[in-house]
Amino acid sequence: MMISALFLSFAVEGTCQGAVSQPTAYFSWEIDVTGDVYFGKKASVDPSKKDKVGTVRATDVYLQIPAYKEIVEKGIDKESAEGNKLMKKATWAFKQAIKKVARASACVLVVEEGGVIGYPVIDLTSLVIEAI
Repeated sequence: MMISALFLSFAVEGTCQGAVSQPTAYFSWEIDVTGDVYFGKKASVDPSKKDKVGTVRATDVYLQIPAYKEIVEKGIDKESAEGNKLMKKATWAFKQAIKKVARASACVLVVEEGGVIGYPVIDLTSLVIEAI
């Protein structure tokens, strides 16, 4: 996708007597998603509807998930049977929290922080951590 562009066009109505209304600005956005998508689909974002896009710092969230904390605290190899089981639990908790917060916040897309170019985003990290 192209890097976002902000186009301004002004609609001005008036008569020859000098009665001119205030200009109205119309914004057109193009969204460029470069980061991991955790919820929704890039194609589902409709800038004309002012769809909300959220971001999250996955590392910060994972560090608050009990199953992931156990891996870190005990030094468990993620590739081991026990580590794999705990990672599945942690990933499930992460996805459920993202989904819950995205829906509650009316976000149609949630991506890794810094993964959206050219479109306004909302940082959902603290809300996702609260939802764990």
